[in-house]
Amino acid sequence: MHRRAVRGAQVCVECGEAVSSTIQEVRASSTSIRLRRCDSCGQIADKYVEFETLLVLLDVLLHRVSAYRHLLCNCTHHSAQDSRRGALIRGTLVLLLCEPSLKAMTAHTAARDLCPEGNLTTLEMPPQAGAAPPSWAVVVHITLPIAFALVRFLVFCTVIVVVSHPLLKSEQHRQHCTWRSIATCVLLSSLGKAFNVLPAIWDYGALRFVFAQATELFVLACNCVALKVQLRCHTRTSVLVICAAATTRFAVECCLEGLLRPSLAHVWSGSNHVASFGSSANCTELFCGACSGLGMRRTG
Repeated sequence: MHRRAVRGAQVCVECGEAVSSTIQEVRASSTSIRLRRCDSCGQIADKYVEFETLLVLLDVLLHRVSAYRHLLCNCTHHSAQDSRRGALIRGTLVLLLCEPSLKAMTAHTAARDLCPEGNLTTLEMPPQAGAAPPSWAVVVHITLPIAFALVRFLVFCTVIVVVSHPLLKSEQHRQHCTWRSIATCVLLSSLGKAFNVLPAIWDYGALRFVFAQATELFVLACNCVALKVQLRCHTRTSVLVICAAATTRFAVECCLEGLLRPSLAHVWSGSNHVASFGSSANCTELFCGACSGLGMRRTG
């Protein structure tokens, strides 16, 4: 009978069965390390031990289950691999915090490209009396997207934990569904957020918005693969949980934007800046507004 992986145990990245260790020290003329084979499938238990970080990252972006097993299950048992995982987590966290600003900039630039002479005043805050000091406006512009990104992340992870527990059949599976482990899982599977930087570097024209939404779908697909590995569940279960989490996150985005945007309108008064939170709803509004302006100009 195959041994099922328990919490904290190392696993074979090929078949997912528990292994005692992924490496073996060989003492000859000098101490060396040899990769161990899995007793269940006969393959190398963890080939990624000898891989460069960039190669591991490429396999993660290619939705390789073995790469996710390496990062989520085996890295904590080796100091060198754990530092690699920590670096990837920190990098993804920076991308998540910058995502709202990047998406808002991308959507607004795409809207301007679609409708350079159109009327986008419906998306801009009209000048009002008693404008806030410029320093306060700068503080809000910096802190609000970061706070919004943290809320999105917290909501997404919390919904995954809440929805996953009733769907998991055994207590052995539920022990993998802690908030910390899910947060780590989401961070490591959100490395595709790096693609949001590309429209800020190269000019994609009106395709910026489409590129941003395609990136969002790509990251959600990565989240599904990572959650399947973390929870040891079926693909349909991970897809259902991620869909529920993404839908809830979008609903929270819309509610927060509807509540906060009117009350913070004075911050952008007289500056003609778009009061953007970087949410999917706000970016969609920008893009649709530009398309409407473009259509009105053509018919006129």
